[in-house]
Amino acid sequence: MSARAEPKYAWLGRAAIEAILIVFAVVLGFIVNEWREDVADRRAANSALVRIAEEMEANANALRQVVGYHETVAERVGEAIARIERGEVPEDGVLFDVLPSILTRGIQEPRLTSVAWDYASARGDLDPVEYTLIADIALIYVAQQGGADATWRAIADTFFGSVESLETQPLIPRLRLMQFAFTELAAQERYLIGLYDRQIEDVRAALE
Repeated sequence: MSARAEPKYAWLGRAAIEAILIVFAVVLGFIVNEWREDVADRRAANSALVRIAEEMEANANALRQVVGYHETVAERVGEAIARIERGEVPEDGVLFDVLPSILTRGIQEPRLTSVAWDYASARGDLDPVEYTLIADIALIYVAQQGGADATWRAIADTFFGSVESLETQPLIPRLRLMQFAFTELAAQERYLIGLYDRQIEDVRAALE
């Protein structure tokens, strides 16, 4: 009787071992797949962060190229106002006749982009990234859109897209408005440059 029982118990032991090995293989497969997905997600996040850092750097450089000019424009507008107040030129005139000596290079819009940020956000590439870093980056792009971008468009609409600039009228009110607009634009650009520079460091530190 014991001779017949031995093979039975031996088979049960092998079956148990095989079952354990199968479960282990399945669990290991899940772990490996999850690890691979995590690695792929992290690589996608890192690539997205690299592109965003490059975009912010390009935006900061674009601002550096124009901010000094915008500050100069604000100063020139102030000088034009002073000449009118001193009686050197008439108070009434056509704004478009005054602008060439003030805006020697036109408006010089910063041409800021958000393609890398929008693309990564839409794809969900940034999901593995720490929330505080994403929130900081998002605030910069909000400031970009609602700050410098909005201000130079308002300048274009107000002084170049309006028929009032082609009509004879008192110049000082319009010039004061222009001076304020360009002073505000330059201040926003300086502020954005500082934000970009600090955030680029944080993004690159997150990649290390």
